[in-house]
This record gives sequence, C-alpha cells and structure tokens, in this order.
Amino acid sequence: GDGEGKRTWTGLSFQLDDLREGVKRLLECGGELARPLDESGEEELHLAMCVDPEGNEFMMTQRRDH
Repeated sequence: GDGEGKRTWTGLSFQLDDLREGVKRLLECGGELARPLDESGEEELHLAMCVDPEGNEFMMTQRRDH
C-alpha cells in the first residue's frame, strides 16, 4: 500500500518474565535495540525499545516486582 510515507509507532509491546533473555534472543534473531539499555544500575531494567529484522518497532517489558 501507499500509506503515509513515514514511520509511525504501533504501540505493540510484550511483557516477559526475563527481559535480559528476551533482548538476547532478539539480537540472536537479527533484531536490534532502538535505544541502548539503561545499564546504569540506578533502576532495575524493565523496558527495551526494539526493532525486528523487518524494521518494525515494538517494546519488551518486565514487571518491576519480578
């Protein structure tokens, strides 16, 4: 289709039991992180902005109390 001709956010997200494992699998399958993970240690890791091999953007999250 012709679409709008610009990229837009879909709002698709997945909640995982283990976000680090999810990011590892994403990278193994050819995906990328849209933004680097916050590894400062100030907060527990709970959100990853991702891009699949076809360029679709999505989020992976982990409950903060997990």
